[in-house]
Amino acid sequence: MKNMLYILLVCGLGAYAQGDVGRKFTPILPANTTTNTPTTPNPIPPAPIIFNKKPEEAKPFMEMPKKGMMDQPQFVDPGKPYEDKLNKANAMSEDQQAIRKNQYLGDVKTNSGSVNIMYRDHEFVDGDQIRIYSNGIIARSVVTLSGEFQGFELSLVSGFNTIEFEALNQGSSGPNTAQLVVYNDKGEVISAKNWNLATGFKATIIVVKE
Repeated sequence: MKNMLYILLVCGLGAYAQGDVGRKFTPILPANTTTNTPTTPNPIPPAPIIFNKKPEEAKPFMEMPKKGMMDQPQFVDPGKPYEDKLNKANAMSEDQQAIRKNQYLGDVKTNSGSVNIMYRDHEFVDGDQIRIYSNGIIARSVVTLSGEFQGFELSLVSGFNTIEFEALNQGSSGPNTAQLVVYNDKGEVISAKNWNLATGFKATIIVVKE
């Protein structure tokens, strides 16, 4: 009995071995692996080309201020308005001092027996009025100055002839103003002067008859 079992076992192993020998060998492939191929970054698109665009000029490190910038309020001296006001006030004060005094128009010499005294308002005609004296005597009581010359002939005495022009008022635009021209008896100009007077002050010229 034991021999029978042994024979069956040997026959079974032989048949199994032949079955394995007859089978085709199938190799075992390695697991599918994917190769990490380095990715190429997307190319940066080129900047668009803009035609007819003027390139910007390089600016200097310290750009000088443009003309007129220093005149802007942030650059103006804060004390300048007060300085201008003070200068204007001083100028007006000087002008007032100049007209608030008598004015000497000089002296001239002549052999003529008389002179022609001519005068006019040479600035703005605004109603200036004068009174004229000759050696302290009123020669013309009230004269209203116009833009045209007017006047009279004055007989001279030997020696000094003091002729005074008193400002009776100041016209609407400020001091009493006039142009004075003195002619000898030949029609020659021997003196030409101007005056600017405040009311009550005089302009004086002396004509010396030789």
